[in-house]
Amino acid sequence: MLTIIRTNWTKLSPIAKVAGVIGIVAALFAIWAFSPVLYNRQVAEPFPVSSNAPAMADTAPTAMPAMADAAPTAMPAMADTAPTAMADTAPTAMPAMADAAPTTIPATAVPAPTVMPTVADAAPTVVPATAVPAPTVVPTVADAAPTVVVPIGPKALGMGTFIAGKTAGDTAAGSATIYQLEDGTRILRLEDFSTTNGPDLVVAFHTAANPESDQGEYLVLAGLKGNQGDQNYELPADFEQSNYSSVVIWCRTFNIVFGYAPLTNS
Repeated sequence: MLTIIRTNWTKLSPIAKVAGVIGIVAALFAIWAFSPVLYNRQVAEPFPVSSNAPAMADTAPTAMPAMADAAPTAMPAMADTAPTAMADTAPTAMPAMADAAPTTIPATAVPAPTVMPTVADAAPTVVPATAVPAPTVVPTVADAAPTVVVPIGPKALGMGTFIAGKTAGDTAAGSATIYQLEDGTRILRLEDFSTTNGPDLVVAFHTAANPESDQGEYLVLAGLKGNQGDQNYELPADFEQSNYSSVVIWCRTFNIVFGYAPLTNS
């Protein structure tokens, strides 16, 4: 087969050889340029999570033991103390003087003995019982609602919705959002995204809101990962968002806008 091609090639004139080379190059270029239209490249990247900012919302509170059920110390009642009885003490007997020869002394009335009241007959002094104070009830920590610390999540700095370019047959849909993550880095995230597939497609920023009608400059971010699906693109540290007004899906080789999303800053 190769021998036949080589023999026929040597028989061609120089002009025919040049035309043949041009035709081969053109055929290869056409295959490269238009074959992407025949298939889709799908991407499904999750939202990036910063490893430097752990969430604190799910931390379980430390439970303190309940103190409500501790038995109070009981003070003994003093009301029932029995008084000491003195009623049975025998009085000291005086010796009888009746048998002695009396010296006549005028009769002196003997005073009636003083009767001491018995202590038993006296109303006892009642000492009131010391009231036992009600125990102070300390609420359990378990019943208190724990304080939930909510981490600062990703912040949207700007977003836009894709519009298809003016080239016939091109489509574009989905959203483009610039996020600042917990660690301070920024990303461009395409969500629910789809566009027509094509050659040399890149994700870029443009200084104009409509790159097809307004003159401006492109800032190429990266090659398009896929023409369908969610995807993330990290922004450079020196990216100045205020200088750009749209996100563009741009065919760099043919300078064709497949779709663009005018940005609204948050």
